[in-house]
Amino acid sequence: MITKSIGDVLRKKQHVLFLPEGNLIHLSQTIYRFRLGAFQQSYFHQAPLIPMVFVLKRRSLFGKELPKNWVKMICVYGDPVMPVPIHEDDSVIKKGLRETADQVADWMENTIQTYQASYK
Repeated sequence: MITKSIGDVLRKKQHVLFLPEGNLIHLSQTIYRFRLGAFQQSYFHQAPLIPMVFVLKRRSLFGKELPKNWVKMICVYGDPVMPVPIHEDDSVIKKGLRETADQVADWMENTIQTYQASYK
């Protein structure tokens, strides 16, 4: 339903933001496995995905931790990920989309762990 509109935006060299997580929990750094809609759109339009993740850090004042809702957020961008090439076989496409989604989710998890380890 939105494929044509997304194609129009991408042809104008503009960006489209997708949040592919099925579930989000307030202030959680858990990455849930993605739904494939964003990856399908990337495939159909052969547009690169640019992964990003927000890393949260608890804030403190004079050595005392502030309430858990007072966090510092850092947005980290990854390298562009190209979609699988156009292919006639649907099973290959779905497998490729899932692999790409898992690759991006793994990058996000690793980035969160790396940044949080550097805070300690």
